[in-house]
Amino acid sequence: MAAVFDVAAVLSALGAALVGVAVASRTLYALARDRILASALATVSHQTGTPAGAMTASMTLTFAPLLSFGLAAPVRWTRSSTWLRPAPSVS
Repeated sequence: MAAVFDVAAVLSALGAALVGVAVASRTLYALARDRILASALATVSHQTGTPAGAMTASMTLTFAPLLSFGLAAPVRWTRSSTWLRPAPSVS
């Protein structure tokens, strides 16, 4: 049952991230269209109609911190009763 909840949590986080990128790109597009931000963010794809410049900027601003956190020293977590604690380091 725990595996089902793990999968549900991952899917929920993925869905939230995708919605966040969509909202951020539309916001960047609107600000660029109104000439508050750089006009490159207001470019629109002719094939799909999506704000390509804003989408690229939004994805970059989203994945850069995720990548940097992922490359940081990973911490292994263990479950001890109801608390999650870092596992003891092996030297």
